[in-house]
Amino acid sequence: MPPEEAGAARSFALELPAGSGHLTLARLFVGAAAIELGCAEESAEDLKLAASEAAAALAAGSGLLRLTVSGADGVLRLAVAGAGTPALEAVDGHLVLGLELARELLGDMTVTNGADGTEISFLVDCPA
Repeated sequence: MPPEEAGAARSFALELPAGSGHLTLARLFVGAAAIELGCAEESAEDLKLAASEAAAALAAGSGLLRLTVSGADGVLRLAVAGAGTPALEAVDGHLVLGLELARELLGDMTVTNGADGTEISFLVDCPA
């Protein structure tokens, strides 16, 4: 296998049925992908929490959830996409607690609503 070029983007994706019964699989996938992309164990644990909370927020929709983990040059992007519009806000306009915690841990969180559903993504520095 030829050596990879420095800075080359790599990506891993997983589709699974929407629903809370698949959150463990989502966490395992994201943790393994983060480690494979060079993240330290602590960073991978934070990403697993973010993936779990984003997947839970989108689990009420129907169809599939798509998790994508990509990275290059020490920066990693985690995206969780699903059909429908999740209930992201709790009482008083605050994000549901789990997503609020994930945003505090990782920093950059974006929620994008489109014709095909909603994507919750995180962009993080991921030191080895």
